[in-house]
Amino acid sequence: MRKSPETIDLVPVGNENLSATEFIELVKTSKHLIKKSEIVPPVLGKKDFGSFDVSYNRPIYKPFFGFKPITR
Repeated sequence: MRKSPETIDLVPVGNENLSATEFIELVKTSKHLIKKSEIVPPVLGKKDFGSFDVSYNRPIYKPFFGFKPITR
């Protein structure tokens, strides 16, 4: 008996918030997709180095469980 293929829900992403590591990887691999990026400075008391708000030229599709929308 043949199993039916599993589906993965993808959502279109036009803007997203990335960590420094994720942003560097995006620039190395897909710089042509970036329309605009802004640095979000770190907040005192948190253990991170800030982040980057990235706007894409066109929507890219990502799995729903990995989606981090920009919250302002």
